[in-house]
Formats: sequence, C-alpha cells, structure tokens
Amino acid sequence: MIEFIKKIVKLFLPPIYFKYRHVFNGIYDNFNDIPDLTSYDSIESLDNMYHKTVKQLRDCKSGQILPDAHPRSQISNLLPLIISLQKNKREVCVLDYGGGMGTSYINCISSIDVSNIKYYVYDLKETMGLGKEIFSQDSNIKFVNNIKSIENIDIIYLGSLLQYIADYKKLLNELINKSPKYIFITDNFMGNIRYATVQTNMKGRRMACWIFELMEIIQVFESHDFKLIYKSVNYQPLINFNNFPEQYRVMDSCNLLFSRETE
Repeated sequence: MIEFIKKIVKLFLPPIYFKYRHVFNGIYDNFNDIPDLTSYDSIESLDNMYHKTVKQLRDCKSGQILPDAHPRSQISNLLPLIISLQKNKREVCVLDYGGGMGTSYINCISSIDVSNIKYYVYDLKETMGLGKEIFSQDSNIKFVNNIKSIENIDIIYLGSLLQYIADYKKLLNELINKSPKYIFITDNFMGNIRYATVQTNMKGRRMACWIFELMEIIQVFESHDFKLIYKSVNYQPLINFNNFPEQYRVMDSCNLLFSRETE
C-alpha cells in the first residue's frame, strides 16, 4: 500500500521534490584509493536476490499477456527487443556477463519467444549456484564458470555491471575478443571525466564504482572495429550528483549498443 501511495504522489509533485538521494560519495583516482569497501555480495543480499528472482519468475509464468511495468522497465525492456530483431537467425546466443541469478533472462521470457535462444550467465560463484537452483528445469539458460568455451556469441550483455570492475578495459578487451555481433552496456553513469566513487544505496554494502568518461568507452570499442549504433539515457529522478563539484556531475545513466563492423 505504501509503495502505491508513493507512486501516486510522484505523479503530482515535480521531480525536484525527489532529487535528494546522494547515492554516490567521494572522488578517487582508482578503487584502491577508496577506504572501507565491502564485498559485492553478502548473505542478506543473496537471500534478497534469490527471493526476488523466484517471485519474478513466478509472476512471469502467471499467464498474463503483458509483463508488469516497474521502475527499471526503461532498461530491462531493451535486451529482449534487441534479441527479437535477430529473427533471421535459427539460434541466438546471448552471454549475460554479470547476469546475477537470471533476472534479465526472465525479462526475455516475459517479452519474447525464447525457444531459439541459448542464454549464458556468468557471475560470482555463490550467485550462479542459486541461479542454477531457480532454473533447474529450464534448458535454455546455463550458468557458466568460464566463458572461454562459449562460441558464436551474438550478443554480450553488460547490465549495470561494468562500473564495478576495477580493470574494466581488460574485461572489455576480453569480451570484444569473443567477436560477438553486438555488445550492449546498460545503466552506467557517464560524463566528461572518469573517476572512481563510492555507491552507498545497497543495504549493508559500500561499493567502489566508476563514473565513466563516455568518449573513452566509445574509443575502446572503435579501436576494435565496433561502432556505436544506439544510445539512450534512463530517467532517474531519485538520483543526483549535487554533492559533487559541477565538473563531476552527471544526470542519468545511459545505455550503449555497439555493433561489430564487418566487410
């Protein structure tokens, strides 16, 4: 009931009343400079993720024609759309790097026919163990400990993941070398200056993350013959950078789709 009331109030009050959450704090050169960091997963966070994923899957299989909208729909709707456009392929191979327990796969189930999709998830061991339990009866999704054996990848998906990787360029190069047709990055804050900061909106956790320089990320891909073919931003009125000097402020997170250029 409380969440319903909040949604109603937001319809009538301008966004300025809600732009107060200082999710990010501090400006650093590297992750190693940030004190008092925690690990990404905790027993509580894993338990919460497990129950949310189970509920999401149960709701998805309830038989409703259209999926429910939620605050992250502007982001979660994108991957199924991109997959659906590969309609001329007999089989579509997706690598969801940092895919948690499979929530993005559930978004696909809700929106498209997944019978011709091979969906691979790579994440932390404990997270994938719970994901395997949730999807034990679904042969289309596989949780893998190593991505080296995955071949002929069509789409590599990085959903709100890249910002937590200390050596993100190394990871991007590794994924680019898999020669996918597309690499899709979603929900990353990018501006004119790259810096490390601390994300504090996850209960019990203090996470290092990058605020990227947009052109640097684009140039990494261009140096490997990948072209930016789609970009968008996600409206997030509850997050702001007003506690940062002006030159470090960014507005909303963005999504970038890169395509491998072929002759």
